[in-house]
Amino acid sequence: MRSEPGTRPPAGGDQSDLGELLRRASHVMRHRFAESLRPWDVSPHQLRALRVIAANEPLRLRELAELLRISPRSVTEVVDALAERELVERAAVPDDRRATAVSITAEGRRLMIDVGEAGRTNSADFFNRLTVAERRQLAALLAKLTAGEDDVPHRHGPGRHGDEDGNDRHGGERHDRRRRERR
Repeated sequence: MRSEPGTRPPAGGDQSDLGELLRRASHVMRHRFAESLRPWDVSPHQLRALRVIAANEPLRLRELAELLRISPRSVTEVVDALAERELVERAAVPDDRRATAVSITAEGRRLMIDVGEAGRTNSADFFNRLTVAERRQLAALLAKLTAGEDDVPHRHGPGRHGDEDGNDRHGGERHDRRRRERR
């Protein structure tokens, strides 16, 4: 069932309607999250990199690229932008003078705390449209739908569009297959 541009599809039980509604809700959340990052002048992609660095520091640039599922050139650009703002710092790897490791700075940690609070507020504002009972029901239904799906690769890995946790939609299995085919 199609709807006119700018209108919502009906909230019926049709599976295509449910999928479209879920995609729309996800899109709205990603957009709201990206907008909520504006005061810090940080992108969802940069925030994701900060979180990965903080959880694994010190981290070689090559390892960061693998974890983010982006090219080494792209990871260099992300780290350059973060380093320019003094959110991360680079250091030589003692046992490999060709390698560089990156760590988060105190300023980077402060930014992550501030952004985390903003993300929680953004999420609360979005979900407060629902009653407490509806939020519980939604959580239970989404948990049921995703149960056992933890090992399913994301269609897209990290990229430009992220959610409150800094997860986003570019890279992933399709791109991994292309990389293997090029080898």
